[in-house]
Amino acid sequence: MLTASEGGAAALREVLQKTNYLFVSKILRGTGDFVDPWFDFDSMRRAVEQLDSPYRNTFLLLMLGLSGPKTAIADEIGMPSVEALIACGLWEENDGMICCRDDLIVLCYRGLWLVTELNPWFATCRKKNTDVYIGSDSLRLAENISFRKGARVLDLCSGTGIQGLMAARSAAHVVSVEINPVTVPVTRFNVLLNGMQDVVEVREGDLYQVFSENERFDCIYANPPFIPMMDSVDYPICGTGGEDGLRVLRSILSGLPQHLLPGGEITIFCECLGDEKTVFFDREVKALAMEHGWKCLAAHIGRSEAGDQIERLAKLTALFQDPFDPREFKRSMHGIYDRLHATYLYDIIYRLEDTGDPAFLCLDTYNPWHYKDHASVSDALTSQKHEGEEILFLDGKRVGRVKTDAAELLNCFRSGDSVEEAVKWVFFKYRKTLIGKQTSYYAYLTQVLTTCSLLENYGVLRRLPSDV
Repeated sequence: MLTASEGGAAALREVLQKTNYLFVSKILRGTGDFVDPWFDFDSMRRAVEQLDSPYRNTFLLLMLGLSGPKTAIADEIGMPSVEALIACGLWEENDGMICCRDDLIVLCYRGLWLVTELNPWFATCRKKNTDVYIGSDSLRLAENISFRKGARVLDLCSGTGIQGLMAARSAAHVVSVEINPVTVPVTRFNVLLNGMQDVVEVREGDLYQVFSENERFDCIYANPPFIPMMDSVDYPICGTGGEDGLRVLRSILSGLPQHLLPGGEITIFCECLGDEKTVFFDREVKALAMEHGWKCLAAHIGRSEAGDQIERLAKLTALFQDPFDPREFKRSMHGIYDRLHATYLYDIIYRLEDTGDPAFLCLDTYNPWHYKDHASVSDALTSQKHEGEEILFLDGKRVGRVKTDAAELLNCFRSGDSVEEAVKWVFFKYRKTLIGKQTSYYAYLTQVLTTCSLLENYGVLRRLPSDV
């Protein structure tokens, strides 16, 4: 296990500075900081292996978890650094090879170095049941940190510590709370690695149980476990929120009034179940805001159709659940969604402020197309077949090209079919050819909903909302 020692953190910091790790990793990714922090394994490996750098083996180890000869890595960064990183538990030696211990590697975000566990989809990942998690949801919350100078900040469900470390750039004091004893040493190591130990305090425990009654904060941030998951599955602690996904969220909500200072603010990133028109958890957040005189903005920034979400969750769960029956898993999860009358999983950022003027406002930026919707096709639309595709023209002006299956969807809409009816017809007709046998029905439905939104933007389609 990684030891949160100043010596180990100093050794890794020296290696990262010497190799220009932050700059190189960002350039190799080729993207900004506000996307999924992970990357395609094979593409990154090729990029590093082609890199004209004296630190190639070190990069492969720190970025991708690829083992390297101890002598080669020592030639790159020095034997004292290698021994120090072995001593602190970041690396280990086996038969003259250095590998990352406990699958720990280093990611970068807006100038921070973050030790975290390998992506479970990576070929080098040995430990599939993740303890130390970072994902796109972590970054969505991190980019919404308020830099209030001199503030007292609470970071709940801290994981790598990314939120607390971001806030520490302006805060007077940050308390990061993490319940998982395997994760806590990594959180503390990251605090030392980024030189924030005078500002950030890490406490191990269950949410507010680590506080006295009079401890209050100007800013509270939380990225809790929120995945709806049946209790019979041994899902990673950093992900599961119980069958309705709200087990941890409700506990966080209940303790907010006691620990928020007057004039304070709260930001929570989560994913919550809902139907076509409603996010179920909004009712509870709104009730809290009205009771305490808070202004709340609920930003519904995306949503996944239930079937597609369950399909993707089944693939992920299969990585660490053994034995695993995907059919039984999906059947049980569909049963949970049906019992809760849930048809979507929404991506949400809740922003609450103690203004004394209670309000609840919704900002909906997700794709509004629903599988029960019907669509009208513009009378000005024409098309031409070209190399297995159809080029679309609107009033004689080219607006884009689509595959044959998408063109057939347009014909279904002209015939009065709903999105769901059109998808069923086209999917089973073209699955073995244009769509591909590996694409599930629910994944294709999600693709079509996105396509409908794009075609609406082009003026090709007009959504006729359903009565759902």
